[in-house]
Amino acid sequence: MSRPKGLPKTGGRQKGVANKRTREIADAAIAQGLTPLEYMLAVLRDETADPERRDEMAKAAAPYIHPRLASIEASHRIKADVRDLSDAELMAIASSTGIVEEAGGEGEHRGVH
Repeated sequence: MSRPKGLPKTGGRQKGVANKRTREIADAAIAQGLTPLEYMLAVLRDETADPERRDEMAKAAAPYIHPRLASIEASHRIKADVRDLSDAELMAIASSTGIVEEAGGEGEHRGVH
């Protein structure tokens, strides 16, 4: 019988944890000496190495050290004419810029005539 819908998964390997074989390979690489990333960083830090080679190592190591920035798409509708704005939008703009100050009481505003 299958698990009822909506019941969370239990047991098993946690997401993101290396499986046994991947862990064995990583442990063996560390035990034998430098990992590829350590090698790239060693070349990068070697001031006597050829600058072009150091540049290549920096490019190769960067994805392991710095995450890529995700791009987002922004879409905004810009009203080109003040006459397209509603009274509420005009008042919000005026209030945020300090043009209009609330006068106590009846919703009267000073500074705009």
